[in-house]
Amino acid sequence: TLPLLILGGASAGGLAPFLASLVGSDVHRPLHIVVVTSLLIPLTLPVLVEVFLGHQLTIPFSQMFRLLCLMIFVPLTAVPIARRLVPQVLDQVRRARFPLLLTLIFVCDAGIFAPFSAFLRSHVSQTLVALGLSSAVAVVSSAAGLIIGRLWRRILNGVTGAIILTFVNSMLIIVFASHFFGPRAPLLSVAYTLPFFFMIFPLRWAVRRLNGGSDVNKDVSPRI
Repeated sequence: TLPLLILGGASAGGLAPFLASLVGSDVHRPLHIVVVTSLLIPLTLPVLVEVFLGHQLTIPFSQMFRLLCLMIFVPLTAVPIARRLVPQVLDQVRRARFPLLLTLIFVCDAGIFAPFSAFLRSHVSQTLVALGLSSAVAVVSSAAGLIIGRLWRRILNGVTGAIILTFVNSMLIIVFASHFFGPRAPLLSVAYTLPFFFMIFPLRWAVRRLNGGSDVNKDVSPRI
């Protein structure tokens, strides 16, 4: 119950706008949601944990704001500066963004799994169960976002909803869960890093379907 609750209460991940751009969806709405949910999670997640599980959890707002600055505001400031000073480098990065993403996936997964390697090797069955459950959570989250988009098209595009619900800040949850609840609590969030990145491919396919097979770099909805 605790792993599902803390994963479900996670804020939208800082990679969500970048991954939205990669799959060809709008980046502005995910960016807004990342900022808002990241600022709210120090208030909302402790309340959820205390109400449903009776545990007291404190997330320092200063740490969350520092993380938000590093993941959102610094890149937003760096891009226009790089566009003025080294536009050719920025173009090369844009053309090579998919290989760069694969490298980022490897580095992130290696960094996440390294501290838990001993625990994962000694609890293989729990690890496999967590991997299956996290994959189901990713699929359900994407499906829920698509359904929400179909029901409230004027408010949210389906792919954008799927991106917001799927690409959550599981890394932050791993850090705080391991700090407050030990190695078992963040196991589901650790396993979620694998379907987190693999969901890029079905969402990319969904955007192509919505665009009628056109280039995925086009925005899927002008309403967003």
